[in-house]
Amino acid sequence: LRSPFEMSPLILFTAATAAPTAYNGASGRLRSALLASYDKGVFPWEVAWEAAQADGPERSGLEVEMGINFHRVHSVDVVNHATDMIVWYRLRWHDPRLVWNASQYGGVTTLQL
Repeated sequence: LRSPFEMSPLILFTAATAAPTAYNGASGRLRSALLASYDKGVFPWEVAWEAAQADGPERSGLEVEMGINFHRVHSVDVVNHATDMIVWYRLRWHDPRLVWNASQYGGVTTLQL
């Protein structure tokens, strides 16, 4: 049994990619275009390598912002060191494969996935 904490990113991304054509307008077209050939299981090694070469030896990895919102605590078991809770888990990073020209998509500059 996996905790909600471990499952949240997978659930959010799966829901976002399950029906990209359900969105209307420029943001819907953009979402469909970006995710049509996007493989979330493949790391963009070529892009990372080029970025590492441009930044020089000081590059140490990918900057990822993480946020956790504790929505509800159901139980705390002090004896067994266990908790049962619902959390909202957000990760944010720059993926160079998800870049677009805003003028081609009605001026859309940000998109929530």
